[in-house]
Amino acid sequence: LSVEVANQQALESQYGLPANPIILNEYGLPDEQQPAGAAWFISRLERANVIGLRGNWLSSYSLHDYFASLLGKPGANGDEDQSEGQVAGYWPNGEYQVYQYYNLNMTGQRIATTGSGDAKFDCYATSGGTIFTVKILCGSRLTNGDYNIQVSDLQSLGAPSSGSITIQTYHFDYTGGAFGNVQAPEDQGKSTHY
Repeated sequence: LSVEVANQQALESQYGLPANPIILNEYGLPDEQQPAGAAWFISRLERANVIGLRGNWLSSYSLHDYFASLLGKPGANGDEDQSEGQVAGYWPNGEYQVYQYYNLNMTGQRIATTGSGDAKFDCYATSGGTIFTVKILCGSRLTNGDYNIQVSDLQSLGAPSSGSITIQTYHFDYTGGAFGNVQAPEDQGKSTHY
């Protein structure tokens, strides 16, 4: 995405065009529409300062129901449209929880991040609030594996130069499909690092 943005900016400069906001239409293939994929796309879009519209390739009644595959409801499945019957009782899935967390909690000043060398893991980070706080939202793009997160220069954000920090971790469940019922991120607890 960074290369495409740089190319767009070069064309604007070359031809004297205005530097309009870049809007990406329909990101996230259906198999990427899960919590880890959502966090990965958020990270990339934020770094490039690009507005993105998540893809919705459903059809018929389902195109307009299920909040673009972010909600489920009784009777919902991937093989048929539910234009009749149960119309109430919607629930969020794991990807919905990522977008909700991003909207409500990833506030403050954007912090510079760098994705993994293989481009399959990425993070978006913010800092702000009345006390020293850093929030990091991480995800991967269609891959499994272990990735290390390195945080540096916390003093520039107001952290003391020595001592300990407490890390609160959450996990966004994926129940294997768009209609899985995930009511909240799973609290993984706190750990202290020195």
